[in-house]
Amino acid sequence: ANYSSNKAQLDKEHTGTIVYNITDDEIEELYVGLYQWDGEKWNSFQEKIGNAIAELGNCDSLKFTGIYENGVALSGHTMYIPLKVSKAGTYTIIATVKDAATNTNDNGYFFTTTGLFMSPGYYYITVQGSGTPLEFTPAGNPGDPVSITFNGHDILAGTGCSKNIFVKDMTVRPKYTMDCSKTNVFGEYYEEERLNTNGKIHYIELTLNVDPTSYGATYEITSNEVDGIKFSGSGILGNNPIVRIYGEGVPFDNRDKQFYITTNSESSSATCTALIYMIIPPKRLMTIGQGQGELLVNYNYNFGWVGNSPGYTNQMITDKDNFGPHPWSIVRYAGFDNQLGSAANRNEVPVGGTDHGGSIVSLRSSVSENMTKENFGRLLNGRAGYAKIDIVIIGYNTDMFASGTDYAAKADTLVEFMKKGGIVLMYCEQRNSNINFLRKVFNKPDITTTGGLGAGTRYRLGYEGNDEEMKMYYARNDDPILDGPFGNIAGSVWGEDASTTYYADRLPMEEVVLYSNMASASQVPSNKTAATLFRHATLPFIWSGDGGFNSSNGITTNESICPFKIGTRTINGHTYTHFPIYRQNFGGNNNFVQNAVFTANALAWCIKRADQLRKEQLQP
Repeated sequence: ANYSSNKAQLDKEHTGTIVYNITDDEIEELYVGLYQWDGEKWNSFQEKIGNAIAELGNCDSLKFTGIYENGVALSGHTMYIPLKVSKAGTYTIIATVKDAATNTNDNGYFFTTTGLFMSPGYYYITVQGSGTPLEFTPAGNPGDPVSITFNGHDILAGTGCSKNIFVKDMTVRPKYTMDCSKTNVFGEYYEEERLNTNGKIHYIELTLNVDPTSYGATYEITSNEVDGIKFSGSGILGNNPIVRIYGEGVPFDNRDKQFYITTNSESSSATCTALIYMIIPPKRLMTIGQGQGELLVNYNYNFGWVGNSPGYTNQMITDKDNFGPHPWSIVRYAGFDNQLGSAANRNEVPVGGTDHGGSIVSLRSSVSENMTKENFGRLLNGRAGYAKIDIVIIGYNTDMFASGTDYAAKADTLVEFMKKGGIVLMYCEQRNSNINFLRKVFNKPDITTTGGLGAGTRYRLGYEGNDEEMKMYYARNDDPILDGPFGNIAGSVWGEDASTTYYADRLPMEEVVLYSNMASASQVPSNKTAATLFRHATLPFIWSGDGGFNSSNGITTNESICPFKIGTRTINGHTYTHFPIYRQNFGGNNNFVQNAVFTANALAWCIKRADQLRKEQLQP
């Protein structure tokens, strides 16, 4: 009864149902065979389905697999063809090939299959090859042209898609060797960025020594796959010894990768290796400190400042030999770039706070101090389509955290930025600024800062006493900043510039990785909760109580100012012109200090930490 009353609805709902009838029913005119319900009646596939209608899908997905050689029968050779089927039905696919030399005669092999599409849609059909190639492809020829019919119709016509199959000459065998000493890698390799897309090119260049009897043979060179990418290439051997194998895939890890390269040479089974250096993607850097028209601007506290005098800190961070994508770069990183325009305005954000989108965003101290909390927050976190800031470097004194309108509130903004993965590298000896900021960072209201030792003081990087409790607070000798890419400075010293270094006291030492206490390098530290230089144990934050830690203007005669220095250094045959080096004759007795190396290692840590935090935030 239910079926009778709902027959029309049920018939409609079962449209498309396919059954195979196993008995004859002359009354219902149903015979053995396959049927499909159209909503009203059963239709026999054998009688009514007819021919399918289809068109070619993506031309790039039309592929032919296998190695083709004249006189060698096809076995396992396959055509993969993408189809967009608009009408169900039977189909016959035939792919034929012509002799490449004449473009007229059939070359003895083909691909064919038949079948049935039950319904419209997108399909990727596998078609097996048969036959034996008669003629090989002449040198310089793209190969045998392919024609493909679908139910008798040329499916490539009007698509702009064409395919060729290269047939190797069996009478010429590949005999060659690779000169591994001349293997060169080209391209910049970034995690999660597909190779050879968006106008970028990635390949390995190889030099071959070819036996003249192999001219005209085909070389095939491949690498293993590492972290999602591999390299391969093929071509005709001749008197040109340099060939390329191109990369494919998407690297899923930022570690450097070693590849083993093999060939189809019949005279050598030797392999070569190639090392791919991965590059850290671009980061945005905000620099805060003295700028145009401000006191002490020529001492280069602001890393983004170029100005009319040499910007030593800026030169160090923007030199691609130091932080860049080259194989010889100390830190393999996309690099920081100064903005175009006059030297006095390069990188600088104007009073209104308009972002220019560059990799360096420079704020004069007066600009940052007078900027509202809202504008400062928008600049940090990205606005008007610009990306957010990744790293902030505060140089010398800036009262953006002191008491006053919006000053103290901006400390909250920067701490929140840091807790969300932003990096802060702070050189500051402004007492109220330090107290306000450090109390917010550690959530500890009794932290204070006090002026300590004066100009020219040298502080030990590490601990050399016997107090085990004190020792446990200090950075280990393998700390990534003490032992970083620009040098190992564990146990060395840094120098106080010009005035007085402030030390932070009553710190929660379990939350601190200590680099230097309040004691000078010649003293044994006694205050167990004080620090002049440290990084936070968990948050991405580094602090120094000397605003002039990176003071530099080329002065070397004065023993108590400008402890930051860059110079020339040759490493593995490459000369670096803005390399961070030790400052000689600082603090008397021809002593030296390592401020520049510490800062360079610290920035390298900031860049790597920023990338690590970015990846952690992307994880579900």
